[in-house]
Amino acid sequence: MRAEGWSPYAARLFLEEYGLVTDDYHRTQYEWFADISSVKLNDKVLADRISNYLTGNEYAVTRLRHALDGSNQNDTREAQRAFDERALTLLMKAFDAERATMIYARAHASEPETWIIDGIWVSLDRSDWGDAHLGGYVRNLTIQHPKHQGDSWGV
Repeated sequence: MRAEGWSPYAARLFLEEYGLVTDDYHRTQYEWFADISSVKLNDKVLADRISNYLTGNEYAVTRLRHALDGSNQNDTREAQRAFDERALTLLMKAFDAERATMIYARAHASEPETWIIDGIWVSLDRSDWGDAHLGGYVRNLTIQHPKHQGDSWGV
């Protein structure tokens, strides 16, 4: 991490080991942006999907967001395990391996509170939709650098 954020070129590859490499980092109307279209975690009709989003400015990524769109009809433990594994890797890239585990454990324990570590905001949240059997949920890990400008916290 640099004083102004993370390198857009490096951040695109933070989750490469899972096949999650974002598209090119480019200018949009209000900010710079890159994402990866959602990747299926299984072959179910309502497949659980993982997505990754980068936002920032021309020189640096200032917000990393990792998302899981899950279905209650699937194995929610398996989807959560996949999300946790990738989220922990993202935290290791954003901070370091030693602190990543502690940060993720604290985020889980205090969800949906936001933690500030070295000026960087870390948030883990979940929103449910539908019912416990036919519905689903969205999980987000958001890591925001203090230099982030643009839309408000909590995408």
